[in-house]
Amino acid sequence: MRVKINRIMHTIIHFVGNKGKDEGVNFSNDETSFDNIEKDICNTFQESFHMEEKYCFFSKSNLNDIPTFVSVKSIFNDHSSFIIQSRNIANLLYEKSLHPKIKPGEVCFLLLDCEVDGNSTEALCILKYEKNQRILQLKKKDNNYLALIQEGFSLKKLEKGCIIFNVNPDLGYQISLLSGVKKQEEAKYWLDEFLQCQPISNEYRKTECLLEAISSYITDEVPLFCNANKLSQFSMLNNCGKSIKSNEVIDINELGKSIFEDEELQKDFSRYIDDYQSENNISLDTPFNASKSAIKRKKIDKPRLIKLDGSFEIRIRKNSEMIENGYDEEKKMNFYKIYYRSEE
Repeated sequence: MRVKINRIMHTIIHFVGNKGKDEGVNFSNDETSFDNIEKDICNTFQESFHMEEKYCFFSKSNLNDIPTFVSVKSIFNDHSSFIIQSRNIANLLYEKSLHPKIKPGEVCFLLLDCEVDGNSTEALCILKYEKNQRILQLKKKDNNYLALIQEGFSLKKLEKGCIIFNVNPDLGYQISLLSGVKKQEEAKYWLDEFLQCQPISNEYRKTECLLEAISSYITDEVPLFCNANKLSQFSMLNNCGKSIKSNEVIDINELGKSIFEDEELQKDFSRYIDDYQSENNISLDTPFNASKSAIKRKKIDKPRLIKLDGSFEIRIRKNSEMIENGYDEEKKMNFYKIYYRSEE
């Protein structure tokens, strides 16, 4: 998804505390002006949000059963409702802020004029700032400097946030999240309870899920199936990385054959993928185009570490075929043999 943010149309900031600690909600009466930093804010959004991984509001019955969806739709339909609906959304967030790890913070609402894949549209950005930072500011006066300590929020370290694009409203819009927000355990309330959204099944999502399934299978299941050691696992992961990077289209059956030499292991891998699809409500059966950004982000063939008896570590970056392992009958110990051309 190609996104260009042109300008900020409306902005307002409210305070949302932790309801479990009875910290309350404080509303602003008027909008906040970001005129002086509009360009910086727009650039930050382009860099901080992961635009290719798309989400949408989801309900098994009716999207209008989701309060956040209803408020967002009202803003898109009538800009004059921006302030009142931002308060409603802030209240909704407060109602879901029950986890003891959820910190209080300022919640910023921005209505954006933007373009998605070349088409003009609008988007609502919701950001929550929780970590206030102390910043040293130096001001030059005559031939000297004045040192000042100021408190503020870093534009480079946004914590929780989403951009809801006014695209496909009947299907729950298209939502992009801050990079990494879904990895925070305490942020599940943001996705599952506050937004009530789910991933959209696209090339990125399919590629990411497949890489996740392969990594889990090789790491957790293969050792149980055939007593494979870590070197064999790393070799399988490297084979997977090479195969996916060299093919624009992913076919799971062919991929399984390129990763695993043993036919029984190929069959067990197919079973595992079937189970994974059912558990994660995603279809990976038919061939699909590989997402280069998902491959780059997941890095299934990243360097791997083998720890030996707490005394040695072997880090494998590539060329795992240059390492051999075996068992010394005389010493009754396992060993690794490494082939190399020069030391660095």
